[in-house]
Amino acid sequence: MENKEKIRIKFTKGEEIRFVSHLDMVQVFTRAMRRARLPVSFSEGFVPREKISFSPPLPLGLTSKGEYADIEFSVFINPKELEERLNRELPPGLEIKEAEIIPLKSRSLMATFNCAEYEAKLPLNRIQDLGSRIQDLLKRREILIKRETPKGIKEIDIRPSILELELKDSTLRMLLRIEVRPQEVVRALLNLSREETLKLSIERKDLLRI
Repeated sequence: MENKEKIRIKFTKGEEIRFVSHLDMVQVFTRAMRRARLPVSFSEGFVPREKISFSPPLPLGLTSKGEYADIEFSVFINPKELEERLNRELPPGLEIKEAEIIPLKSRSLMATFNCAEYEAKLPLNRIQDLGSRIQDLLKRREILIKRETPKGIKEIDIRPSILELELKDSTLRMLLRIEVRPQEVVRALLNLSREETLKLSIERKDLLRI
């Protein structure tokens, strides 16, 4: 009888791979697990796949200090051993920081987190009067932005998803619901183009549930 186990890992995504998509990152992890010869469980069906699930995707172009994945194993493995073996196989920019055993029937990561904290480093020439602009933005009943979707351009009100905005020196701290992207908030606040926003250093500090 298999002694199944599930481990939740917390990992970082660095500057080296901030433009690697979520789908490509999943492939990076599955290949690293195969090279590390980890006893990962597989799904049933015509095309068995490793039982690994990830937290809500990180918007492209961002770095992160707090990404998560749940991995199911067919036999027991020590979380510290998993961390060490997987870190040896992951490319620069990805690093496991924590690993812990969780119940097999744990709530999925997509259902676990509904908010995220971000920090954006802003150019000094963009922070003049930013405190008052933040207050004005938070007073608005709606903030309509245009978002590209597979079905075309869609207008979305992002105001309900902005929970906190705070400026510290030249760093903008944002607490947002998962459904809004920090780049959208920065663009609405500073009236930046998409190209200008891509040049900013924005990092997800952690995922939360509120």
